[in-house]
Amino acid sequence: MMNTTCLAAGAALLLVSGAASANLVTNGDFSSDLNGWTAVQRVIAADSELYVSNAGGSGSTGTGTFAAFGGADETSLGSLTQSINTVLGDLYSLTFSYGIFAANGVGTQAMRLTIGAVEYVLDAPAATGDLSQILHPYSYQFTALGSSTQITFQDTSLMSRSVDGLLDDVQVGKVPEPGVMALLGIGLIGTIGIGRRRFSKT
Repeated sequence: MMNTTCLAAGAALLLVSGAASANLVTNGDFSSDLNGWTAVQRVIAADSELYVSNAGGSGSTGTGTFAAFGGADETSLGSLTQSINTVLGDLYSLTFSYGIFAANGVGTQAMRLTIGAVEYVLDAPAATGDLSQILHPYSYQFTALGSSTQITFQDTSLMSRSVDGLLDDVQVGKVPEPGVMALLGIGLIGTIGIGRRRFSKT
């Protein structure tokens, strides 16, 4: 009986986490090169080994492949764009990791994020050549204005040689309505409570 209760509780937890974590972005980890994205100018899919072997970097991001703006030491001003399916009026969360690579730790980059018609200028982290410390988390919320929402990452840096912007782990998920989360929570509590009563009788 206890195993049944644990399975039911686990299923409820999966429902809760699934409601909050379904990723609407295609290839947000860039493991399939830049597939799913519209790339303009100098943006490439790269990994830590490339930066260690060819750019004087050290360590590893630990995330595999990422998008590099200005990769191969060329002027960038590139962009990545993807349109995702959304529901008019629903609230969504966009999260990603971003950092600035410079082997000597000197340099700046600028990135503009556009969600639909709203633009944001990212707060740029300090540049570093240590790839294990390079990526920083970012989070934004937006309300969909239609059945499709376009997301664009645009490099606006004045300096591109010997310093790159690295982007990884782009995710968009629907933010569950409070009522839905409350119902799921009540269901989970009820399931555990029933299981405890049955277990106590055996």
